[in-house]
Amino acid sequence: MFASDFPSENPRAHKRNYYYTRTISSQFGPLNFFGLPGLILELNYSSTTYTAIKISLSDKQLKIKEPSKGKKITAEEFEDLIIKTMKEMNIGFD
Repeated sequence: MFASDFPSENPRAHKRNYYYTRTISSQFGPLNFFGLPGLILELNYSSTTYTAIKISLSDKQLKIKEPSKGKKITAEEFEDLIIKTMKEMNIGFD
């Protein structure tokens, strides 16, 4: 397991510590935290700790159905939408 403490560009942002494993190459984690070189197993964010309790791995291929509704947007539009939504929900912004 590896530990990371990534500083935020926002000086008012909450402190975050991540504990992740490279054994599981999925770059996901709790809340909207992702992008490390492995699965985030624990996240200390503000005054809350999120910890993986159980992980079940499977070799079974999942069939993912292509969406039939919605609107195609660019990666930049998606990023803007995430920021706008997080501000509206007051998540990660003071």
